[in-house]
Amino acid sequence: MTLPNEFKRDLLKPNIAGQAWLWLVEFSVTNSSDNEVTLRWSRNTEDTTYDSNPYSKMNMDVGSQEVVTDGSVPTVTLRVSSLNETLYDLVQETKGAIGADVKLIKVNSDYLATSISALEVDYENLTTSVDDEWIYFTLGVPNPMQQRFPLRDYSGSICVWANPLTFKGARCQYTGPDTSCTGTLEDCREKGNAENWFGFIGLNPWATSV
Repeated sequence: MTLPNEFKRDLLKPNIAGQAWLWLVEFSVTNSSDNEVTLRWSRNTEDTTYDSNPYSKMNMDVGSQEVVTDGSVPTVTLRVSSLNETLYDLVQETKGAIGADVKLIKVNSDYLATSISALEVDYENLTTSVDDEWIYFTLGVPNPMQQRFPLRDYSGSICVWANPLTFKGARCQYTGPDTSCTGTLEDCREKGNAENWFGFIGLNPWATSV
């Protein structure tokens, strides 16, 4: 681990008066408009600035990593107050924020000016559950054997943005009155949006160009 020398000394005497160890969380997910939303929280009674980034005070807990021997993915549970309306609405909008990128950071209150990568761990949100008090995120590294391959569908006739979550989004860019899309190039032409059609036309030897 690469740590500043003075930080290493303080690790050996962690109960110095005036110092506090804090959990910071950076939570990033793509919303229904295909825009990345990043939220930053601090398990503290006041807002925290770390490496020039503001982290809002938050009622939250970070569990210890569960180490297992059955071959399943080790996980960490992050729970955040469900009274946070911004997060609650984002979870609802993104159907659980599955796949969100979550960075857990353990910081010392005397060393907040610059980031220390050795104290940061990156996870992905695997599952989400909600009750009256908390939103629970199960964080881990996805099992590659359970991932689809290839990771996306490639079609020479249907646009990848032709679904309710991305139609009229930032990449589709259609702003007309239609409320649905068949995904075909012909439909996109009729909508006057053919330049943003995102099918893989080279896979279809009978297709005409955009």
